[in-house]
Amino acid sequence: MIRSSLVLLSLLFIFSACAPSYVSKGPDPLKKSFSLEDHLIVSALLANRAGDYNKTIHLYEELYTKSGKNEYLFESFKYLYEQKHYQKILEKVDLCLDDEPEDKALLRFKVACHNALSDHTLAKEAALRLVAITQEAQDYQRVASLYLMEEDYKTALKYLESAYSIEKSETILVDLVTIMYLKLQEKKEAVAYLESHSRQYGCSEKICAKLATFYSDLDDKEGQISTYKRLYKLTKKKKYARILVQIYAYNRDTDSLLNFLEESGFNDEFLLRIYMAEKIYNKSQVLAQRLYQQTKKPFYQAQYAISLYEGSKKLTKKVIDEVIENLESVVQKTPEATYLNYIGYLLINHDVDVKEGIKYVNKALQLEKDSGFYLDSLAWGYYKLKQCKKAKRTILAAKKILGDDNPELQEHYKIILKCK
Repeated sequence: MIRSSLVLLSLLFIFSACAPSYVSKGPDPLKKSFSLEDHLIVSALLANRAGDYNKTIHLYEELYTKSGKNEYLFESFKYLYEQKHYQKILEKVDLCLDDEPEDKALLRFKVACHNALSDHTLAKEAALRLVAITQEAQDYQRVASLYLMEEDYKTALKYLESAYSIEKSETILVDLVTIMYLKLQEKKEAVAYLESHSRQYGCSEKICAKLATFYSDLDDKEGQISTYKRLYKLTKKKKYARILVQIYAYNRDTDSLLNFLEESGFNDEFLLRIYMAEKIYNKSQVLAQRLYQQTKKPFYQAQYAISLYEGSKKLTKKVIDEVIENLESVVQKTPEATYLNYIGYLLINHDVDVKEGIKYVNKALQLEKDSGFYLDSLAWGYYKLKQCKKAKRTILAAKKILGDDNPELQEHYKIILKCK
C-alpha cells in the first residue's frame, strides 16, 4: 500500500510539478516561432479530443522540430508515456540529455520510464542523479519510492525525512510515519512525529486520523480521547463523537462522558438517558422539557414528568397533579407499559384514584404480563382497597419473579401480609 501510493506520486510529479524547467533554455514559449504554429496547436488539441493519440504525438513532435520549444517536446513525451512507448521516450531523453545533462524534466521522464519498464536499478540511478541536482522534496520522494520497492525501509525513510524537512507536506508525513510505525516498529517515534507536526502546523483531519489510528493500536486511551476530541472539534463529524462516546462508556467514565455530551451537544437524547440512569433529575427535567418543546415527542414529555416526580424534594398536590396530567397525555399518544404502570402506581400510592390506578396497571400487564414490578403495583392497589386475598396472592407472584432484592417490593410485602 505504501509502495503503490509513492510510485503513483512519482508519476504525477512528472506531468505536473516539472513544468517550470521546460523553459530553462530555448526560444521564448510566449512568442510565435513560425507562421503555422497556432494552426498545428489547434490540430493537436482536436486530434487529442478525437482520441487519435498517434496523430497528437506526431503534431507535437512537428511543433517541437519547427519551434525548438521544450514544452512541445514534453507534451509529446506525455502522450508517448500514456501509450506506454517507454523505450522511445528513453531514446529521445538520452539524446536531449547530451545537450542538457541537468534538465530536471528530462531526468524525471527517465526515472518514470525505467520504473515502468521495471528497470529499478537504472531508475534509481537516474533518481539519485536528479535529486543531487534539484534537492527538491518531490525528487526525494521519488528516490524513497524506489527504495521502498526494494524493501530498504531505512534508506527510504531517510529520503522521506529529507523531503519533509523541505516541504511540510501531510502526504510526505503520512508516508514517513507509516514506514516508521509498520515497517521499522519505531512506534513511539512515529507518534512523536505526528504530535510535533500537529503542534506546529495544526492537526488536520488527515493527520489526526492517522494519529488516532496509532493511539488505538497502542491502546493509549488518553491519546485516543485527546485526538478524537480534536477531530470532532475540527470536523463536527458524528463518527468521531460516536467513537468518543464508546471510549468513555467502555471505560465507565461517566463524568467525562457527561461533560463531552453537555459541551458538544452531540446527542441530547443520549444525554437525557444518562441523566435519568444516574438520577440527575434536576438536569434531566430541564433538558426533557426543552426537547419536548422542540419536538413534541411523547418520550420527552414522559421523561419530564418522571424527572419532576423523582426529583421533587416535596411532593405537593400541585406537583403530583402536574405529573399525572403529563403522563395521561403521554399514554393517550403512546400507551407503553412503562408509562401505564407509572401513572397507575401514582394514582394508587397517593390515593388520588386507586380504582383508576388499577385500570392503568392492568393495561400495562396486558402488554407485559410477567412483569414483577407491575404485579407489585397491582398488589399495592388491592391493598389500598382492602382486598387482602388478592393483594397477598399478587404480591407473592411479584416476589416470585423479582426475588428479595427489591426494597420497595419487600416493604409492600411486609405490609400486605398484615392486611386483614
